[in-house]
Amino acid sequence: MKIIIVGGSGFIGSKLSERFIKQGHSVVSLDIASPRVSGVGFLKCFCEKGIPKDSKLQNPDIVINLAGRSIVGSWDQEHKNSIYSSRIETTKNLITLFKDINFRPKVFVQASATGFYGDRQEEVLSEGSTGGTKLFLAHVVADWEQEAYKASRYGVRTVILRQGNVLGLHGFLESLRPAYRLGLGGTVGSGQNWLPWIHIDDLVSVYTKVISVEISGVINAVAPESVRYIDFSRLYAKLLHRPHFLRIPKCIFRLKYRDFTDEIAASQKVVSLRLWELGNCIQYKTLQEALNSIEYDKK
Repeated sequence: MKIIIVGGSGFIGSKLSERFIKQGHSVVSLDIASPRVSGVGFLKCFCEKGIPKDSKLQNPDIVINLAGRSIVGSWDQEHKNSIYSSRIETTKNLITLFKDINFRPKVFVQASATGFYGDRQEEVLSEGSTGGTKLFLAHVVADWEQEAYKASRYGVRTVILRQGNVLGLHGFLESLRPAYRLGLGGTVGSGQNWLPWIHIDDLVSVYTKVISVEISGVINAVAPESVRYIDFSRLYAKLLHRPHFLRIPKCIFRLKYRDFTDEIAASQKVVSLRLWELGNCIQYKTLQEALNSIEYDKK
């Protein structure tokens, strides 16, 4: 198949590209950075501003949209605007491209996030749960998904994957690693908030499965074990052979990170009622297994 990955040069996109290339598919990365994986085609594009009708993008079987600026940052208004526009405008531009039958895929897979649910404390959240109403990221994700669903107007099978925090060499753990290695790992507030997660290898398996299985709509891409942030934090510190004692009051954290504090401390006890439809695609079912498999993080 011909597979186009928007944002294909990042952490998840590179892992997906590796898997697809091994499976014999043709992969084109649509990104501002060159692909990290050998054999991947490339079209440099700032997709938020528009997507050209380039021959490299013609006649795709699958389009996967991973594009979006990292949420880690200053969280001033400029950064928040960029978080929003990088997701919404890119997705709008993709749907505009799909209007032309020569650029229309059979399947469109949209990355999303469990941030859709906002801060829900102890509530168990499945694919049928309503979205959050208070936090910024909940509004971003809701609008993001709404734009993605418009692909179905053109007869494109559309799948939306609400991903938990992705555990691997990069991404979520990479942002935490420096502080933990200095012995400064800990929680914001009590750490009793629920943390949805999935191992990168399992997430890649989910993407490959939704392409081959006739399924559409929202799927929560999360591991079956629910963990509280403090338990995750203690285990990660232990695997790095570092102490774990810090609990940063939210008011102190807010001095630097503004309302990103509320996003970090949000509680989302997310379960998936639909992953079974894809067959057995989750190898790492417990946090212990997942973190043990990531060798670099233990050095």
